[in-house]
Amino acid sequence: MTKGFSLPVLALVAVASAGAAQRPASVERQWTRCRAIAGDAARLACYDAIAATPPRPGATTRVPPEIEEGPLTSTLRAASYRVPGGWTFVLADGTRWTQTDDTPIARRPVAGDAVEVRRGMLGSFRLRLKNGQAVKVKPLP
Repeated sequence: MTKGFSLPVLALVAVASAGAAQRPASVERQWTRCRAIAGDAARLACYDAIAATPPRPGATTRVPPEIEEGPLTSTLRAASYRVPGGWTFVLADGTRWTQTDDTPIARRPVAGDAVEVRRGMLGSFRLRLKNGQAVKVKPLP
């Protein structure tokens, strides 16, 4: 009976201690500072400030609102290749997109090419080039 119970408890303790080991020291100092606050409401507000949800990755990037209504059709102002692999695209409206997958592009994109950006699954985006080829992209700030 105790063997069946002790294994899940040990696993829970291991997970909890691993999470504690990954916390930055600054958070530990903030908790200590909050613990020292005498007033209940002020202490709770201090803890709430620590636990506030951080901004979503990419939340500061500018995504054209037209994409929410359907695909965004535009033309390329510029396209450049990054050495680690992938392209950066600048559309006519000034929005910048960078390739996130490793799909090779068959024909080099050039300024003036028609492109279409549409929303993909799980918040991703797909940029379709003039030749019909599509690559995954993300907006740049």
